[in-house]
Amino acid sequence: MNAPDRFELFVLPDGVKKYASLALTADRQTSASGSAAVPQLAHTALRGRPHQFSMSPILTITPDTKIPNAATFKIEKEDHTLANMLRMQLLEDPKVLFAGYKMPHPLDHYFILKVQTTPDTNPAHVLGNAVTELIQCVGSMKNKFEMDLIRARSDASKVDNGEGEDLSSHQVDMDF
Repeated sequence: MNAPDRFELFVLPDGVKKYASLALTADRQTSASGSAAVPQLAHTALRGRPHQFSMSPILTITPDTKIPNAATFKIEKEDHTLANMLRMQLLEDPKVLFAGYKMPHPLDHYFILKVQTTPDTNPAHVLGNAVTELIQCVGSMKNKFEMDLIRARSDASKVDNGEGEDLSSHQVDMDF
């Protein structure tokens, strides 16, 4: 009826890269002075200016004019899955005073993330760190899963050849 097509949540416009923003480049890009270029760029944008700053069409940063060291991030084409993971990762950082998100409407395919930090850092920098840590966590989880899968298949081939034990009672190690 009036609902937009479901694929609009995931399909990006031509020429737009989903992760060519703050997170993945924070640790890899450096300026001539050797400092990280993206956090410096975000820090420049968050010096109390009331305008929005966009790293890409997917991420928009709006510094908060009323609360010190706070910003609002609007992240397009994502849902509760990423929003909650980011919120939880941000809250593990001792430099983060507040982190929360909201989905304005179920038919709108974006979420708004609010972050407030201690005076010695800025919200864009801690968001970049949180995303980097999430990527590392998911990567290690993927590697562990693949190793357990290889081990389970190896054990299954031994059972087929009559060399190993029955896998019906075998449990995959999911200790992350």
